[in-house]
Amino acid sequence: MIVNLKICGVGGQGVITTGIIASEAGISRGLNVVMSEIHGLAQRGGAVSVDIRFGDALGSMIPENRCDILVALEPVEALRNVSRIKEGGLALIGAERIPPISLGISGKEYPDVESVLKENYPGMRYLMVNSDEIAKQAGNPRTSNTVILGAAIATGVLPVDLQDVMRALDSRFTGEMLESNKKALGLGAKLVTV
Repeated sequence: MIVNLKICGVGGQGVITTGIIASEAGISRGLNVVMSEIHGLAQRGGAVSVDIRFGDALGSMIPENRCDILVALEPVEALRNVSRIKEGGLALIGAERIPPISLGISGKEYPDVESVLKENYPGMRYLMVNSDEIAKQAGNPRTSNTVILGAAIATGVLPVDLQDVMRALDSRFTGEMLESNKKALGLGAKLVTV
């Protein structure tokens, strides 16, 4: 069995760090984990994405319409990647808008993401997460990625649990950053009831 997780956002949101933490959580559980990343203009606020495949995957890229859960740290990036979600899959979408430079250049307005999803993907399951506000409650606004990861873990879709992620956080962070990430993980998990 293979479980596919796609994480997307823009440079500076911690997309790759979130992918590494999720991957390390799977490895600590003894799972085969394959991860790939795309981070073209990440340093300039460009699109960043990570594909993670838990199980007996032969390749690192998630095939079209095979993603079990999409974690989008930015709403427009959710729209760019929503076609990857399989029927019955789930999208967790961070509510903070970071308008792409291309919108300003073209004179277009930031889209109403929820309207686009409802119109073009009726019946798709998604949850908008005000992760930035919750991250502030955790003591560090830079932990919004961990808030959404906590929500993703709480769905029960991924083959890892909160303790696996806590171990991965322990190996990556120390001090106040570790404590705020652990708190953010717990607050994110409370957003989802299975």
